[in-house]
Amino acid sequence: APSAGTGAQAVELARAGFLVTAADISDRMLARCEWRAAEAGVTLAGLVHRPAIETSETARFDAVISCFF
Repeated sequence: APSAGTGAQAVELARAGFLVTAADISDRMLARCEWRAAEAGVTLAGLVHRPAIETSETARFDAVISCFF
């Protein structure tokens, strides 16, 4: 399952100038991710709760990153 988690990687990528869409099945984690981005002063391109449904086959991303540690 996709997991943006608390948004640590999403925020750092947005700080680096990337257009970031964060995906997580948990509303709580997406809220935390959004809060972390706001605290850092960066904007995320989007927050996606159900990526398989909310992105179409025509949606294109240059990279998909999943970090588990």
